[in-house]
Amino acid sequence: MLQIISGKFFSDNGEIRHNDCYGVLYSNLEYFGSVKYKNIELNTIDWKRGMPAYVLNFDNNLEVVDSTKILVKVGDDEIIRQMKYILTFSLNGIFDENESAVEKIIRTNITQGDTSEQFLGEIVRNNKFISDDELQYSISFYNQMIGLKREDYKIIMQCLSAYYSAIRVLYEDISLSYSMLVYCIESLSSNYDKYIPTWDDYDYDIKMKLEKILSGYDNDLFDEIKKILIKDKHLKLSKRFVNFVLSNVTNDFFEVTGRKGITYDELENALQNAYSIRSQYAHELKPIMKQLQIGSFSDKCDVFEWEHAIFFTYGGLIRLVRHIIINFVEKCEKVEKEDYPWHSELPGTVNIKLSPTIWLGIAKDNDGSRGIANLEGLLQCIQSDPKNVPNINECVERYLTHFSEIKRNNKAAVLALCWIYILSISSLDEAYKEKMVSKLKLYLEMISECNIYNILIFAITQFDYLEIDWTVDDMIKEINKYNKNKFKKNHIKLPNNVETNIYIMIAESMQTNEQTLYWYNKAYKNCVNNKELQEQIGLRLKEFGCDNQFN
Repeated sequence: MLQIISGKFFSDNGEIRHNDCYGVLYSNLEYFGSVKYKNIELNTIDWKRGMPAYVLNFDNNLEVVDSTKILVKVGDDEIIRQMKYILTFSLNGIFDENESAVEKIIRTNITQGDTSEQFLGEIVRNNKFISDDELQYSISFYNQMIGLKREDYKIIMQCLSAYYSAIRVLYEDISLSYSMLVYCIESLSSNYDKYIPTWDDYDYDIKMKLEKILSGYDNDLFDEIKKILIKDKHLKLSKRFVNFVLSNVTNDFFEVTGRKGITYDELENALQNAYSIRSQYAHELKPIMKQLQIGSFSDKCDVFEWEHAIFFTYGGLIRLVRHIIINFVEKCEKVEKEDYPWHSELPGTVNIKLSPTIWLGIAKDNDGSRGIANLEGLLQCIQSDPKNVPNINECVERYLTHFSEIKRNNKAAVLALCWIYILSISSLDEAYKEKMVSKLKLYLEMISECNIYNILIFAITQFDYLEIDWTVDDMIKEINKYNKNKFKKNHIKLPNNVETNIYIMIAESMQTNEQTLYWYNKAYKNCVNNKELQEQIGLRLKEFGCDNQFN
């Protein structure tokens, strides 16, 4: 949002709607006066007690385009939030909308006897005065952020958000906080580093065992197995993470600081261990090793060594994160203007699907490419209000007129739509209905095939134009295939009630009680939004000696 109100996406001659706004941020850092951050002004509030407070004054301006004509202003909170992240990072302190949040971060003991300052150092030092050099860097960092290309800005802002959140949760869960700091770098590496792992990157101990086991096989097979193993997602992500840091760390990171530092030779091992710690926490909620939870280690050392393995302390990790973000932002391309659809990213905007009553059958679709979408829309309309289904007579007639032009894989969906519409909508003109049925009869042979679309026709309508010879096993095979694919894009997904009716149809066709119970059970658990139907299925289950506490 900060980028949007900077005007870099607006046209040169567009109408701009201006809104003078303000917000308040509290901090542990002190500064007296006014600071200009390009399009935002930071002013000191004259406070007598409590945390230092600052007023942000800004013009929440928007260009008037078709999608923003009705808006007066939007996104004040998001502007303040993003500014909070930038100030916290660039001034190496804490800024927040709530005074109590700042107090809690800087004054809370993290572990027994250890303070937040031992882990966060200057970040949480109270009443620290902001120097002119620090202020100038903060302004420079802000300008760099605004100058980023939009996609870069969004990714780095997410990174700054994670950095801030890591600090916020430190006093509650140091393992989560540590993992979030790793995630800060990982989010950058996953978007910007395209490193491809090699066999040499594989875990050394496992690699040696595999090479010993596979040494008797021919080289081609061994090479093929190695190719499969190095495609492992964890290996790829881990190596990408390490490679990204190594390519963005600079010499000044290794300068003497008075703390126990990390050498370049130790860095790769420490990064591998940091990524492993994050993964173990993310997948197993495994806490970081106890030594890394000791404040005195974090306060005085960047790393901790255990059995020759190198681990970042919390303080060392946060120093690395800051170093990488600063360097990366400096390296990214900056642009004064950018053609970008900014209005779709205004806070509070969301894409929604229109009701099929609005669009059903309107689009010309001679090749049937919208067959599945139209069929799904028709089923939704029938399920929600069968008496007010949109008139799609022209759509059905167009489909049947151009049926030879419809792509083969779309024909089944189109036929299902036509049959269900003709046989389910009682208000249709009889002459029109007879005309369409006569055309549909030309393709009865296609209805004889057992597939989800033809099953659908028999489940919803009183279809008596053809005797079918499907077995119940044929139907089950198709239903299982449907269930496997229904959550994928470009595959049909039926309304719950329709699925349930198909399950009931199968249940009533089974030969054994066990099979019948299985499908009634499946139907019961599927109709979670239809109390009446679920109660009916429950009664059928009780007839078989089952209550609704079944597996």
